[in-house]
Amino acid sequence: MEENIYINGNAHIKECHMLVDVPEYCPMCEHNMCPIILSNAIISDVPIIKKSAISSDIYQVSFIARCTKCRHLYTNIFEVYPDNQYRPQILKDVYFEIRMPTVNVELPEIINSVSPKFVKIYTQALQAEKLNLDELAGMGLRKAIEFLIKDYAIKNNPKSKEDIKKYFLSKVINDFIEDNTLKKLAEGAVWIANDETHYVKEWPNKDINDIKQYIKCFINYIELKSNIADIEDMRQQRNEKKK
Repeated sequence: MEENIYINGNAHIKECHMLVDVPEYCPMCEHNMCPIILSNAIISDVPIIKKSAISSDIYQVSFIARCTKCRHLYTNIFEVYPDNQYRPQILKDVYFEIRMPTVNVELPEIINSVSPKFVKIYTQALQAEKLNLDELAGMGLRKAIEFLIKDYAIKNNPKSKEDIKKYFLSKVINDFIEDNTLKKLAEGAVWIANDETHYVKEWPNKDINDIKQYIKCFINYIELKSNIADIEDMRQQRNEKKK
C-alpha cells in the first residue's frame, strides 16, 4: 500500500513528503495486513554508501509501523539518494532489517589466527543461544569444537593436514593432540556436544553451559602453552646473546 510519509531531511536532502510503497506484511508474525504508520521517517545523517554507481551518496530512511494482527512494532527501511535539487529519490524499496543479537566474544589472538572459522561458528552459536534457539546453539557449538580441534591439530601437524581433515574427530584427538590436558578437555567437550546432535543423551546432567566451559578451558590452555613457548624462545635468545 502507498503511504504519504514525511521525511525530516538532513544536510544533503530536503525535508519533504513522499509516497512510499509500504509492504502489507508483518516481519514479526508473518501475516498479511495493513500496517499502521506511527511516526515520521528519519533519514540517516551520514550515507550508508558513499558515491555509489549512480554517483550520489545513498542514505537510509526508517520509520516505525505497527502490525494490526499481532500489534508488535517493527522498523521499515528504504534507501534514497538526492537529485540535483536535493530531493530524495527512492533507490531501494521498503525492506525489513533483522539484526542479530550482539555477543561479546573476546578470544586470544592465537585462536583468531589458528582457526578463524571456529571464531565465526562459535559467535553464531552464541547468537543462537541469545535468541533462545538452544537446540541450534548446541549443534553450533559442536561444529565449532570440531573446527577448533582440527585446525589446532593441523597447525601442529601440517604434513598430516589432508588426513586430519577427513578423519573422525575422535581419531584426530587421539592421534594428533599430544598434550594430555588438551586431549582430556577436547574429549570432554566433544562428548557433551555430541549429545546436542543425538536423539538420546549420554550425559543428561550436562548442557551447553558445560560445553562452553570446556571450550573456554581448551582455549585458555592453548593460550597458556603459546605464552610459555614464547617465553622459552626469549630464554633461548637471551642465552645465545650471553655466549
